[in-house]
Amino acid sequence: MTKTVEQLFEASKTLTADEQFELFDALWDLLDPAEAADFDLAPEQQLELDRRREELRCSPEIAVSYEDGRRLTAEIRAGR
Repeated sequence: MTKTVEQLFEASKTLTADEQFELFDALWDLLDPAEAADFDLAPEQQLELDRRREELRCSPEIAVSYEDGRRLTAEIRAGR
C-alpha cells in the first residue's frame, strides 16, 4: 500500500460499519470497468467466479439487476 492509501485505510477504521459500506460503495462506483477488469484474482476467487457464471448460465432466472442488488443489500443492512 502506498502511504496515502495506508493513511486512508487507517482513517476508515474509525468509521461505523454503515459508513464503511457507504465509502466502499462510493469507491466501487469510481472504478473504471476497463481498468477494473485488469487485475488478477486469487485462484479460489477465480473458481468462485467461474462457479457463479456457470450457475447463471444454467439458471438465468436467478439473476438480479445491479440496482435490485443494491436495493436488497440496503434493505438487509437496514434489518428489513
